Amino acid sequence: VINIDAKRKLITYENERYGKVKLNYDMLINTGPIDQLIKYTKLCQELDLKYNKVFVIGVGLIKPMNRVAEQFTWLYFPENTVPFYRVTFLSRYGEMTPDNDKYWSILCECAYDINDNS
Repeated sequence: VINIDAKRKLITYENERYGKVKLNYDMLINTGPIDQLIKYTKLCQELDLKYNKVFVIGVGLIKPMNRVAEQFTWLYFPENTVPFYRVTFLSRYGEMTPDNDKYWSILCECAYDINDNS
């Protein structure tokens, strides 16, 4: 993405095959870093935001679910001794998970420094 013109609902991006491409949109859903959205849209001045990287690990498991997973939708782990800060039990969000009668799933989120390239 090179530019987002929010008023005209127009995204400009570049790829190797076609070069610069302009694309109209009806609705824009951003899943990227908010500082990049601000940079591309110029809807406000750039902010000096502090942020980190997140590494996400999803695991599918064969049922039965353990007792903790049955009681919670997510758990936070603020301790530095734990490699992840949040565990989300995705299967608790709805019945649309793959073969919900046989499997359950969890998502672990691990944060690390923005300068850590490991």
